[in-house]
Amino acid sequence: TFSDTGLTPLASHSYRVVASDGAGNLSGFSNTATASTPPDTTAPTAPTNLTAVGSNSTTINLSWTASTDDVDVVGYSVFRDGGATPIATVSATDFSDTGLGIGSTHSYTVKAFDAANNQSTASNTATASTQGSDTTPPTDPTGLTATGSSTTTIDLNWTASTDNFAVTG
Repeated sequence: TFSDTGLTPLASHSYRVVASDGAGNLSGFSNTATASTPPDTTAPTAPTNLTAVGSNSTTINLSWTASTDDVDVVGYSVFRDGGATPIATVSATDFSDTGLGIGSTHSYTVKAFDAANNQSTASNTATASTQGSDTTPPTDPTGLTATGSSTTTIDLNWTASTDNFAVTG
């Protein structure tokens, strides 16, 4: 007997067997036997220990403990605020939700899926808020120069300001 392991679900394989003796003599081939592995119908385990942390005024970082599966977990779907459609699909066990409103609060769950698209149940719910309002002003513009470029035009140039959120004008 022999067990051929590590195969892909729902795949067909054909086998033949040859016998040998101590002197190295080989028999002819047996008949050919063909079998298929059954489909993968087992969902991965739910991700655990989901945490959410507001890292700045527009980003919440998520992380969780990996799921397991009888074949292989290939990814995770991330859900925000009870939505039915994932906001992201990732292969890692972390995700940064960016572009959120300043001082906004959001709840998240994560589901694992395998190559056969079996989906786990949802992880625990984790809630976090982005950091409060943007109260830091941009840096002062520097290096202002003015140059008369024509009889009716003066060109202004300066070094751009920076900001912890965004300079918008």
